[in-house]
Amino acid sequence: MKVKIQGFELKFSNGIEIPEFFQLLESNEGKSQVHHDDEYLYLVDIKDNYIIGLILRFSNIKKFITTSRGVDGKLLIKIPDLTDENLEDTEASIFCINPDTMRGAFYTYRRSLTKSLLTSFFRSNHNFLKSKILADLTNEYSQFDPKKRKNASKKAKEQVHGYFKFDLIATPATLNTLLDSYDEISQMSVGVKEGLPDAGIYSPAEPFVSSTNLTTKFEKSKLQSNLELIKAFVRKATKKLNKEDALKLYGKLENGSSQWLAIGENINEFEVFEFDRYVDMLPDKDEEWNNYVNCPATIRLINLLKSDTAIFGDQPINSDWRLPSAKTENQQVLLQELDEAS
Repeated sequence: MKVKIQGFELKFSNGIEIPEFFQLLESNEGKSQVHHDDEYLYLVDIKDNYIIGLILRFSNIKKFITTSRGVDGKLLIKIPDLTDENLEDTEASIFCINPDTMRGAFYTYRRSLTKSLLTSFFRSNHNFLKSKILADLTNEYSQFDPKKRKNASKKAKEQVHGYFKFDLIATPATLNTLLDSYDEISQMSVGVKEGLPDAGIYSPAEPFVSSTNLTTKFEKSKLQSNLELIKAFVRKATKKLNKEDALKLYGKLENGSSQWLAIGENINEFEVFEFDRYVDMLPDKDEEWNNYVNCPATIRLINLLKSDTAIFGDQPINSDWRLPSAKTENQQVLLQELDEAS
């Protein structure tokens, strides 16, 4: 199983700012939430002036099907049972955000934090904060007079308006940049409006054909030696395509990963690696999840944001925008106790 690092950008309604948003996140961290029968819990913090967070997903699965391969070649079924060990099936994802640009990155893999889940997580907090600010402004402008509430609500909405938006960071690609990205090209997929010209049964076929998709696979044993020939073939194929038609390629990229890319917008995958490697980057066995703040996976995301300033922006110079919360007050008390003890 592969783990990907993808980038994203947040946009808030007018009147919603990052200090109040983060304060809300801090106030609700550690509280259990249920979504599609699974339980979720999150932690947030500040490190190197970046916002970081950990989202844990707990499922009610207690048994797993695994296989043991015997010396004699027999396949033996093994079923680990988490019930006996008082353990919970867990998926973990970490995110990091530059508060100055509202751009960040997160880890995603099958059954973990997807775009839709991360969008839902941020949107629910955003909308809660928006409703609260609107209610507070309405009360302030109406002075709690029922006769003034309608005009007060209208005035409040003039200050706080717009919607939450979450977008994955994508990079546009021309045919030339697309071809230059590959060390090997193993497949080409063409999707065309109505049908393929001069293509036999794939030619435009009466009003009932809305589109046609055709996938070409290239001979595996000659991918590298035929790379320039394949590129020439792709260029020739695109000459017959219209603006509304689509072309995608699959193969090995310069960074070693294999991926489908298309002419147009492509979601940035800053890194792709094996799940086992990701697990090794999380807090050590029997450590508290709170230690995610300093684990290699978090450091990797922070370093990505620091190094790729063209996409994520310059490193924030401070976190003075952070508002007081129960968490910051507790941290202050702890620091005072440590100072007194020393």
